[in-house]
Amino acid sequence: MADTPDDLQRKMAELEALRPSLGNAEEIADSLIAWITTPTWDESRAYLETHPALLDTQHDEVVDDLLSAG
Repeated sequence: MADTPDDLQRKMAELEALRPSLGNAEEIADSLIAWITTPTWDESRAYLETHPALLDTQHDEVVDDLLSAG
C-alpha cells in the first residue's frame, strides 16, 4: 500500500523536527566527552552545573545515536 500525500507530509515534518538535533550532535558529543573526562567527581559536578543542557531529555535520542554509532 503506497503512502498518501498526507502520510508523506507527516513523515517530512518528523524529519524536519529532527534536523536541529542532528545539527547539534557534534556539540553534544563534545560536551559529553568533556564531562566524562573530568578528572574528579567535584569537577564533574561543576561541569554539569555549568552545562545543565547535558541533562536535558531532548538530547536522549541524539546521545543514543552517538553511542550506537560507536
